[in-house]
Amino acid sequence: MKNPRLIKEFDSRIPKGHGKLRPDLHDPWLRDVIVIGEKIFITDFGNRAVNVYDMEGVPLAQARLDGPPNSITQVKPDTIAVTIPFDDDPAVMLLDITDLKLTLQTCLSTEYTYRGIAKLDDSSMVVSTAWWNGLGQAFIISHDGTVVKSYGHPTEGEKKALTQCATFLCCSKSGDIVLSDCNENCVLCLNPDGSIKFTCYGSKDGEFELVVGVTCDSGGTIYVADEHKNNIFVISSDGKDVDLLFDPKNDLDQPWGVHVEDQKLFIAERHGKVKIFDLSE
Repeated sequence: MKNPRLIKEFDSRIPKGHGKLRPDLHDPWLRDVIVIGEKIFITDFGNRAVNVYDMEGVPLAQARLDGPPNSITQVKPDTIAVTIPFDDDPAVMLLDITDLKLTLQTCLSTEYTYRGIAKLDDSSMVVSTAWWNGLGQAFIISHDGTVVKSYGHPTEGEKKALTQCATFLCCSKSGDIVLSDCNENCVLCLNPDGSIKFTCYGSKDGEFELVVGVTCDSGGTIYVADEHKNNIFVISSDGKDVDLLFDPKNDLDQPWGVHVEDQKLFIAERHGKVKIFDLSE
């Protein structure tokens, strides 16, 4: 599909006088987005918050955090996990979303700085790192923060990190782990055993310029946001086909977070706009 139809756009800023939610004190910097039960969850790095909206863009709930959040994932029906990688004390926060209260369940202090996070199965998550404060590895961790397994560079004797700076990642339904590396400007796909399935640097329309958010649909197709190209790349599950989703001249403005749900693509733009596109047509 090329140039899917825009079905909704809204400004994520929390204005003064909203009522129960604290207004934004700083310019937003949206990082990641997920959808749970017709609710849109967004990490706002600029205001150190996780905000929740309905499908019309009405703010419903908010969690103000001790540090700026990056990546977000649902790990249980009533629990989300958020990475806090850019603070003096990096952490993973687990928040209870029952009745949209967004109360802190657990704050996991971590040895390394975890950037991206995604649910792997009912008992574990996979997290990504940068080479300078996480060895450039991907780690599988339990819900209490215990490292279950780590994936480094598979070549014996090779000192190069698996990734340079994997800011986001996602997991496909088949168990593949997909990482977006904003320093190497590539998308790296791992098989469930940690071996490299493929590495992608772009398409016939050009190489990646700054890859950030990444997500998979139910069939394993990968969507990755390129902030500098103001576009979304679509990569087949085997890495052989890569295309731009939109024409070079489009209305996207520094897309960061991406999420696919019920044949809809949700895009969180850096400066506060959220856009929803129909992928079914």
